[in-house]
Amino acid sequence: MAVNFYTDINADSFVKEGGTSSQYLMADGSTTTSSGGSSPWTTDTNGITYTAGGVGIGIASESSFDLAVNGFAKFYSDVTLESDLNMVAGDIDLNANNLLMNDGDIWMDSGQIYDNNDQPGTNQQFLVSKGVGNGVRWQTLVAGNIDAVTSTTTGEPTGSAAIINIVQISKTNYDAAESAGTLVTGTAYLIYAG
Repeated sequence: MAVNFYTDINADSFVKEGGTSSQYLMADGSTTTSSGGSSPWTTDTNGITYTAGGVGIGIASESSFDLAVNGFAKFYSDVTLESDLNMVAGDIDLNANNLLMNDGDIWMDSGQIYDNNDQPGTNQQFLVSKGVGNGVRWQTLVAGNIDAVTSTTTGEPTGSAAIINIVQISKTNYDAAESAGTLVTGTAYLIYAG
């Protein structure tokens, strides 16, 4: 026999014939031992954890990445990398912020580095500071405008080598370094009496 109710029913409990205390009553009258939908995330002392594979946000997960994001990510605090940052394409924009590196290298196989005038560097240029808060600019490397010497072997005799350093040294110290075999290849030694 069916009983139809057209208003709310309040009861201390609903008992299904044949049901047990470890089962849940479903809307269609069946029973289940599951308490509801499951989650792939596991709670831990610091938050939630997922270790069963990759995660995709705005895109399907990818087997070669732990996290794939199709869209923008916004961070309101520091981002810490304990390994490499590989950029296949795109830019890093620092809007009134700093790029700080305590250790490590920046590798570029291609692409450009732009100064704060949106100008890319060219051959024989280097980045110089324009002062606190004023960014950097590309400066052409010309002997005389900085404490540097331009050294090239173009047009020089076979066997010539570029000079990468120039130092002044006394004749006594030069002779001692030569005897000890500690002279540095690529350094030009200006010897003075002493």
